[in-house]
Amino acid sequence: MTSVSNQMLTLSFAPPTRCDPVSQSVVYVKCCKFQRRVLWSEIENLGRSVQGAWAIAGDFNAVINPDERRGSRAVDGTSMEDFAEMIHNSGLIDAGFIDHAPLRLIFPSQDSPKVRPFKFLRMWTMHASFYQLIQRAWAGECSPHSMINVQLKLKKTKQVLKVWNKEMFGNIFCQIQIAEEELEGIDFSMQSAPFEDLSHQFIEREIKTQNFRSSANERAKRATISSIRNAVGESISSSREIKAKAVKFFEDLFQVEPISFDADFLQAIPQVITQLDNDSLLAPPLMEEVKAVAFSMPRDGAAGPNGFSAAFYATCWDIISDDILKASRDLMDGIAISRAFTLNLICLIPKSPSTACFADFRPISLCNFAMRRGCPSSSHLLFADDILLFTNARIRSTEHTLGFQKAREEIIYLGAPLCTGRIKSSAFQFLVDKVDRRTSGWAGRLISQASRVTLVRHVLSSLPIHIMLAMHIPRQVIDKMERSFSNFFWGWADENRKLHWLAWKKIARPIEEGGLGIRRLRDVMEAHCFKLVWTVKYGDPSSPSANLMKSKHVRDIHAIAQVPSSSNLSPLWKKVRSLFPILSESIQWTVGNGDLNFWSDN
Repeated sequence: MTSVSNQMLTLSFAPPTRCDPVSQSVVYVKCCKFQRRVLWSEIENLGRSVQGAWAIAGDFNAVINPDERRGSRAVDGTSMEDFAEMIHNSGLIDAGFIDHAPLRLIFPSQDSPKVRPFKFLRMWTMHASFYQLIQRAWAGECSPHSMINVQLKLKKTKQVLKVWNKEMFGNIFCQIQIAEEELEGIDFSMQSAPFEDLSHQFIEREIKTQNFRSSANERAKRATISSIRNAVGESISSSREIKAKAVKFFEDLFQVEPISFDADFLQAIPQVITQLDNDSLLAPPLMEEVKAVAFSMPRDGAAGPNGFSAAFYATCWDIISDDILKASRDLMDGIAISRAFTLNLICLIPKSPSTACFADFRPISLCNFAMRRGCPSSSHLLFADDILLFTNARIRSTEHTLGFQKAREEIIYLGAPLCTGRIKSSAFQFLVDKVDRRTSGWAGRLISQASRVTLVRHVLSSLPIHIMLAMHIPRQVIDKMERSFSNFFWGWADENRKLHWLAWKKIARPIEEGGLGIRRLRDVMEAHCFKLVWTVKYGDPSSPSANLMKSKHVRDIHAIAQVPSSSNLSPLWKKVRSLFPILSESIQWTVGNGDLNFWSDN
């Protein structure tokens, strides 16, 4: 027993399969909000001293998501924020909501370090000897078969690059880690008071270095499936069994079943492809076409199983183009494709924060370059849960006919909440949670101030943009998100939040106006609304969003501002409608074809 208080008990033990200790804390939290805050501070302090794996379980009397609570009583937003901040500051990971159910913790044995797969690094292309190196590695013929020839040359180039990288750069991953640790030390020295002695700075720097490594380990653990449930609900923790179950699950999922159909049915399909079109489709690809495909792919996009990204093909095109063209023509001629080109990496993306089985992951296919060239659609996998059906029927008949059940909770589809009636602020709580999860993964207290500005400006501020294009986000939600931005920007000192020397509205200004170039979310949302206003009245007539708005709310395009207000209008359209007079004051007219209304368009 390492610590005990009136709300928490902590035990530490050493499993025989692990070299580091394991700590287990159990809590029974008070109902009073102020007493809970005392425990939150205690947990944060414990998180700074605990070594090895650490788990906390018990009755927290708090939630981080309104969906975790049942009942008609509203959830206290302040309590949720306090709870979420404690999880963030302690470096914990929410395992999901489990209520009145037995828990079993499994600590898997620590496997031996895995061999790091090859990955082409774009920084290599900046070295003076890189181009000559590729020329020597690619020279000569390895096989009379074009696709096998490319495969063997890539393998040869990979081995040459590995040796060359060690000679020229050494272990760049260790160098990056050392540089990051030095940067953390410099950042701490700059933020420390002048009268602090060097020994104190050294101690604090070592603590920050350990925290940095701990944070990196936590991110690695997030990306690792350490436990999964099989088809009968049994938990599996052995890495070998997890791999075997994953292969079996996705083999069964992608298994092609034989189908039979009446060949006469094809005669009912009209023939729309002319002979000229058919000849064009069957024509051998030209060098310009293959090059256009290679150069159109993102240079820094994810590489396939062979480790070569599009940056390699674009940079070394003059060297490898002839072999790539021959392989592409053989591919189009129907020659059997080498297995090395058909291999894919299946990246598993969690569908929700808590995953229990392989069905909770969305597989994304990462193909090699040849497959992307020959079959661009192979990187997209379709599943039944990606289909949205619209029906005009009663709920009971739909449930009886299709076997569907009515959702008891709000549904997030394509990143946006689906709900009927008035949209509450709680429907957008997932945006606030998404920001908190991002900042928790970055461990904001260990990042320099300049890095925080960059992350807020380019990452955090971009999270709600796709929602703003389709829906009106309530101001309360925007305020919560910007409060999280501010807390992340200023960081933390010990267990206390650092002093916010300036209000967020003064920081989130253009650099020319004395700010840091961060955009306020309410300004971004208003800008999107202005864009929609322009698209509805003056923009592209084929725009789906504009046509939807006009067909639903507008009868006379020249009198949009005069449309009477109604409680049935969507929040987004109410905002758009209020901006029409402002937009009209900023418009200048030019001589056109006379398509206007004299009384309203003035």
